Amino acid sequence: MTLYDKDLLSSLIGYIDANKLANTIGSMRGVLLATEEDLTTAKISKRNIKKIHALQRISTIEYNKANKISSSKYAYEEVSHLRFEPVEHFVVLVMNKANDLLSCKTISIGGASGTVVDLKVVIKKILSVPRAASIIVAHNHPSENKQPSQQDIDITRKIKDACKLIDISLLDHIIVCGKTYYSFQDEGML
Repeated sequence: MTLYDKDLLSSLIGYIDANKLANTIGSMRGVLLATEEDLTTAKISKRNIKKIHALQRISTIEYNKANKISSSKYAYEEVSHLRFEPVEHFVVLVMNKANDLLSCKTISIGGASGTVVDLKVVIKKILSVPRAASIIVAHNHPSENKQPSQQDIDITRKIKDACKLIDISLLDHIIVCGKTYYSFQDEGML
């Protein structure tokens, strides 16, 4: 979540709950698309959950019109906030059949050189989103080294195989590296 977005949320729901949302959901778009379960999992107050619901209702009509993920460039724009993070974050973008973004969910937060990605958590987060048809996974490299590690390649293969079993398409894996990115799809790695 950008500093601007976090400040905006802080003015609405307070610093502590804004930080909780930033750490669990990851982006303002994710907050606007968050389910009741996502907000409860973030452990924010019931009063602030009501405020988030009001914000979601206000933004729903215009927001949903602009959320089509049609290329790696648009996927990168959705997760580009990760470039500001000093540690690795792994997120999943969940889309419907028309590639409209339904949710952005944080899977894990690790250290400066890696994060643990539990495949069961990835699948659970995907299945929690109604109308999920495809996903894009993404994570950042705080070192700004664009090349995927062997662990990146392995987890991508595991996620792709698991998604086949639940009839979900893995469209891409984006590695955020500063102001640029690496796309597994664009590089023929999927």
